[in-house]
Amino acid sequence: MKRNGVEIPKSQEYFWSKEWQDRIKASEEDLTKGNYKTFKTKEELFAHLDSLKDEER
Repeated sequence: MKRNGVEIPKSQEYFWSKEWQDRIKASEEDLTKGNYKTFKTKEELFAHLDSLKDEER
């Protein structure tokens, strides 16, 4: 696969699929809008992830 004249390694072709490009675009939009959280410690991050896990139940 080539992209802009550059050969893309087979192991990285998935990145250029429409699905992945849509995901990247959505992520960039979230960052621009400030739709993200920051954490001062890994413990805060893990507590947040645990709370999300609890919400799924």
